[in-house]
Amino acid sequence: MTCFSSVDEFLDAVTASAQGFDTAWIGAEHSTASAVRRRLLSDGYLHPDDVHASAYWTAGREWDHAFEASLPAFVAARAAGRDVTDPAVLQALAFEYGR
Repeated sequence: MTCFSSVDEFLDAVTASAQGFDTAWIGAEHSTASAVRRRLLSDGYLHPDDVHASAYWTAGREWDHAFEASLPAFVAARAAGRDVTDPAVLQALAFEYGR
């Protein structure tokens, strides 16, 4: 097990290990999953289609409250014609909402 003293140290380790890979799957707390996804995309390690991130929880937030709070964003996306059954759209909505 490795312990990191800062988020930047963790992200540096992630990007160092990402070199040579063609896809990434991230499952973590929202801010961590977002930071890793952003780093992999902004530094050009991977194309957005090859990064699959799932934020399984948000620190300090109960699931039912998060669901109720995010529901209007999903309804609006559907009304705008986005395919909310597409996992890529759901992933994008989750990260758009969590900002």
